[in-house]
Amino acid sequence: MAKRASNPDAILDRLSALRQVPSSPEFLAELKKSIGHSSVVVVARGAELASRYEKKELAGDLAGAYWRFAEMNPGHDDKNYVARTGVVRSLVDLYAGGEAADVYLSAVKQGAGRPSGVMLADPAAELRATAAFGLATMAHPEALTICTDLLTDLASLVRVAAARALSASGREGAVLVMRLKLRVGDSEPEVLAECATGLMQLAPAESLDVVAGLMSHREEAARAGAALALGASRLPAALDRLRQAYDREKEPEVLKTILIAAASSRLPAAVEWLVSLVEKDRRTAEMAIDALSPFRLDESVKSRVTAFVQQSGNPSLLEAVQRVFS
Repeated sequence: MAKRASNPDAILDRLSALRQVPSSPEFLAELKKSIGHSSVVVVARGAELASRYEKKELAGDLAGAYWRFAEMNPGHDDKNYVARTGVVRSLVDLYAGGEAADVYLSAVKQGAGRPSGVMLADPAAELRATAAFGLATMAHPEALTICTDLLTDLASLVRVAAARALSASGREGAVLVMRLKLRVGDSEPEVLAECATGLMQLAPAESLDVVAGLMSHREEAARAGAALALGASRLPAALDRLRQAYDREKEPEVLKTILIAAASSRLPAAVEWLVSLVEKDRRTAEMAIDALSPFRLDESVKSRVTAFVQQSGNPSLLEAVQRVFS
């Protein structure tokens, strides 16, 4: 017997078939039906496809789906949160307007204050994180206040998202909040790294010292994140800070990140420094060659590095040159 039209498997099968012609009215109608379905799996799949194929006209249906699941009073029902997270993520991807604002304001409060900061024990953490970014991207007037509060969320996932949202907001107040967070600290290095990235995007010159200070953090991930933020700023003074950090850094992975960050600055002084490391520092010569990958088409860099390595006869360096410049 054929599956009923409302059967979840039948709807998923039809969505799979119709996505081959995403501009068809039938596909839009099936998406609308899936978003209005009672099945968590069907709604999540419909929301995903709505954002993937940029069906902005379904923003109202997505918002309706959020409220429908919210009214179910799920308590700690993981599946309910999965459905709402998928819906909110779709609204964010679609840059939904007015119909999304109330959804985001509701979603950022879901599950907050639970006794564990572990993501697996907090099924609403991703929902809060996604909604925070939605508020920031739509420049909601409450976004700065809400994301500031979320920087103290028990779930590290949410704190990371709040820092990312503050950066995306582009607001002057976000600079002060992220600067304070770096000064106060956080148990999760990724939170600090996100704040460092945001500061060097929004106020690079003013934030240089506070971000460079993170290069002395006890956690490798925090030092690496600060290095990448400094390099991305492309400030000559940031390169100076990277070189200073290089001189005192002991961990190979962080050293590698410092060199990659220097290369990302695209500064002539950075290229010269990396080439000099190939020639003079056996400890990081191979790392420096790998970091020079963005300049593999620069004949002056290629010829200088290749000539030195060939003369040295070092097998690992010869292999690195072959890998990067051939």
